[in-house]
Amino acid sequence: MTSPPRRVHALPPPLLQLIFLILCSTTRSNAQKALLFGSSGAVGSEVLRGLVRNSFWEEIILVGRTGTAFPSPKVTKVLSEEGVVVDAQDYVHDDDDDDDVTDNDDDNDNDTTSVTPDHPNSNTTRRPHITHVQLPDLTNMHQNESLPLPLTNLQADACFIAIGVGSPHKLSLKSWHMIEIDMISSIAHYCTNSIQVRYVALLSAVDAEDHPEPFTEDELEGGKGDEEERPLGWWNMLKYYARMKGLEDRAVTLACSSRDHTTTASSSTTASSNIPSIHLRLFQPSSIITEEERYGWVDWTLFRLHKVLDPILPTKYHSVKVGLLGMAMAEDAVDILTNGDGVDSGDDADSTSHGPTENLSGGETSPPRVTQLSYDHYVRIAGSEFERKKEDTDSRVEL
Repeated sequence: MTSPPRRVHALPPPLLQLIFLILCSTTRSNAQKALLFGSSGAVGSEVLRGLVRNSFWEEIILVGRTGTAFPSPKVTKVLSEEGVVVDAQDYVHDDDDDDDVTDNDDDNDNDTTSVTPDHPNSNTTRRPHITHVQLPDLTNMHQNESLPLPLTNLQADACFIAIGVGSPHKLSLKSWHMIEIDMISSIAHYCTNSIQVRYVALLSAVDAEDHPEPFTEDELEGGKGDEEERPLGWWNMLKYYARMKGLEDRAVTLACSSRDHTTTASSSTTASSNIPSIHLRLFQPSSIITEEERYGWVDWTLFRLHKVLDPILPTKYHSVKVGLLGMAMAEDAVDILTNGDGVDSGDDADSTSHGPTENLSGGETSPPRVTQLSYDHYVRIAGSEFERKKEDTDSRVEL
């Protein structure tokens, strides 16, 4: 006697669609998009290393300035060591249709090919996807209405600002101010209002002034009557450093406070009521220890002094290895975006938050939650993982 056929109950099409949408949204929530400014620098390249190691990130967009090697040797080295296969496509945006910019794009054709790592542990995964974008000018980024495709109609989750001046003593005060204040402020405005990030990390410095006085025009112009701007030199750079970094912190805080909940969502599918407030994380390290001595005798002296002084100095003045700092910045973003909180005021970080305010246009804004992070916090965020990765790397080198 044959048994009756088993009846298969099909799910109604609407229910199937609902399950599909839930699965898609869940997958998307576990893979995020980040912008990184300054990936060619010592800290920025280590932030990139921390990002590519975490499957949390679906895409990383590296933004740099036209006229520099892009991707930089540091970026290529990091991606190779981490075994990431990348579609590295450079986009050069030319405001003035200048032939020199087009020639620069042609000269960088080698940068548009896939980067194939030769690390023994390399694999063929294409997550996260790395996109390279070059712009001739970052000082007006938030006002640029003709940005290249990767930066147009973009919505991202995190913005890492590790860009800045490597040798301020070689620049005039005006040129230094243009990069540290004007450029970084424009980047922060773009990340806040154009792409509506939830997380902004800024590479700042220990003892940045809390209430810095803006530089006057006379100070910025320096030697009046000079045809060329004079470099600051070491002494003047040190004299102005804490003030400049304090102005930078304030400029980014104001930019992150400019998100208008009544207008920013007008061109977005996200309802204005769902636009989140921003977590602004100010990473304020003391001396940053790198493998190479970037500043000659200055680094040679500082690195050796810190070996002696770190045990007796307050921890916020402890030197920090650049790999630990970069990993802490990357891991902190994952903690915030995943859990809604990270190392905070309860862990002795300096954190402030305010209620909604009114911006100049009359719309309601939501000021960022601002947290200052120093050496102790980097260790808490990423210390164990950094040591584990270091041991793995040392083991591979020995093999």
